[in-house]
Amino acid sequence: RHFRVTSAQVAAFLDDLADGTLSAPHTAIRGWPGRGNPFFADVWGFDLPFTAQMLAPFHDEDNDGEYNPMDGDYPVVKLQGLSEFVPDQQIWQVINDQGGGAPDPVTLGKSLQAEIHITYFVFNCPDKPLINNAMFTSHKLINRADFFVDSFSLAMFVDFDLGCYSDDYVGSHPPTNTFYAYNRTNTDQTISTCPQVTTFGLNPPV
Repeated sequence: RHFRVTSAQVAAFLDDLADGTLSAPHTAIRGWPGRGNPFFADVWGFDLPFTAQMLAPFHDEDNDGEYNPMDGDYPVVKLQGLSEFVPDQQIWQVINDQGGGAPDPVTLGKSLQAEIHITYFVFNCPDKPLINNAMFTSHKLINRADFFVDSFSLAMFVDFDLGCYSDDYVGSHPPTNTFYAYNRTNTDQTISTCPQVTTFGLNPPV
């Protein structure tokens, strides 16, 4: 399940809560999977798991460590070294590599029993095209195994389709923590090479 909230919903909720009561359901706010949310089951029909651990990030108005929108708590993005903030839109989810217990069919590796909390967020910045068209992600990894994991590395699976999918390369620029896709040649492959795909032709983008 993906839990989605927008800055407009947060603003409307805070405005509605100004008198201490709510006149609208504010489902996205009341159903946010923050630790200890007393309204979660009412909104989604099932109990919030792992009630003792931190789940989706939130602004904790009374600093009690529990998410309760009636106390003025609301969803935010929290990144190391930065102040919390409300983006134009954010989505939070949990994934894991538990699977069915069998080795991965591609790598033949066993499950690490890793739990991963992912926050996706975007900004509405028409005057800054790079930010306006970017999606940011934040990952929190938790070791759920009963053993210590040594020499752990994390990689991203990348499958860019920049026009024709048969001539794409991937590059990186470590000083800016950036990776990108680009075309192998100055001309994107023709539609005859990539059937049913709209190609860029001359001067493909990066």
